[in-house]
Amino acid sequence: MNCRIKQIDKDERFETRVMEMSVSGKKIITPSKTIDKVGIAGEVNEISLKVGKKDVILACSDTESKLNKLFSMRNNEAINVIIPEYQDFGFSVDGRDVLSKMESRIHMNTDIVVVPRWKGVFDLKNEGLLQDNLILHSKLFIEESRKLNGKLIMGNIPINIPELIIDNVVRFYLDEGITSFVLDYGTCLPRGKEHVVRSIQKTLIDSGDYESSLLYSTNVRRTHKTGSIYPADDLLTFCHGLDIIGNLHIGGGGTKSKDGTKTEPMIKEFVPSQYTYIERDGLTSGEKSTLKVCNCRLQNEETKKISDEIIENRSSYNYIKNKNGAKEYIETTKQTKLDFGFSV
Repeated sequence: MNCRIKQIDKDERFETRVMEMSVSGKKIITPSKTIDKVGIAGEVNEISLKVGKKDVILACSDTESKLNKLFSMRNNEAINVIIPEYQDFGFSVDGRDVLSKMESRIHMNTDIVVVPRWKGVFDLKNEGLLQDNLILHSKLFIEESRKLNGKLIMGNIPINIPELIIDNVVRFYLDEGITSFVLDYGTCLPRGKEHVVRSIQKTLIDSGDYESSLLYSTNVRRTHKTGSIYPADDLLTFCHGLDIIGNLHIGGGGTKSKDGTKTEPMIKEFVPSQYTYIERDGLTSGEKSTLKVCNCRLQNEETKKISDEIIENRSSYNYIKNKNGAKEYIETTKQTKLDFGFSV
């Protein structure tokens, strides 16, 4: 395998781990925030890919199609991770092996193979067959990847579905020898899914894989309004055991509450000193793209400071406790974790 994962340290107050991941000679230290398209050495370049049957069929005849241009989104210095979303159900179309053609294009352009988010399965809205369909699609993709593979495979776990199904999907992946996961929050806030993440962590501990695994968040709702501030909820997933903090790349999540008030700003600027977002209006398209990259970069710098704090002081608590955006998370941690064990 092209990947090695090991635990270096662990936060004594939060569930945060400092992990070292080496992939094809490229290394990152977690917690880490992904950087879209502009990652550098020591970072993760996340590539979002929405793909359907028509895209795969087109790629077989058109060399200029998006699936044949994935290489242009790579960054050879960073660790490239394609997060796919397959938008249809099943793979066979007119005798073509859609799964094989899709997997080959993904495999050649990613340093880590991630099982896709099966949007076509969710679109069926058949909860009775949800588990079977998720596992069947995942199993077929894994089998296709392993026909010719030396890369780490990460499972994809939707954590906004019934917990019994989540438990069975996790067990399926462990039976397949897959112990690192992308956790798809489905645009939920991280605090509401903390118990689900904890359950997955405990399962990894029981299987003996915890210290050589990674948890990678995606599709997290970035913020919510509490009082007069907007906490950086996506960054604060590190408090709940997430090692790599991904981007909100799948559409969803409202901006208005039931009473019509704004629950989060549309254009957000991250404030490192507070772990909050502020609203930015009147930006051009280019300025919005620049702001997005800047937010990722600043959050990545913060995760590096967090890992340094853990290594030096055994916890990042004292570093973040006075940041307004983190206070809600600290209070939740104090109330819900019996092993917190520290005076405040």
